[in-house]
Amino acid sequence: MNWKNIRVYNNSQNNAFEELVRQLARQEKSSGYKRFVRNGTPDGGCGKNKG
Repeated sequence: MNWKNIRVYNNSQNNAFEELVRQLARQEKSSGYKRFVRNGTPDGGCGKNKG
């Protein structure tokens, strides 16, 4: 994948990348986690809460 070709989302490629990562993380199946939590953008990261 050529990251320079990522389509603009919400007025920027950075936002598009954040959204892509969020969608991929949300689909990831991981034992021990109950739900996906979006922390924020940009560079707010994403995490999963236990319990």
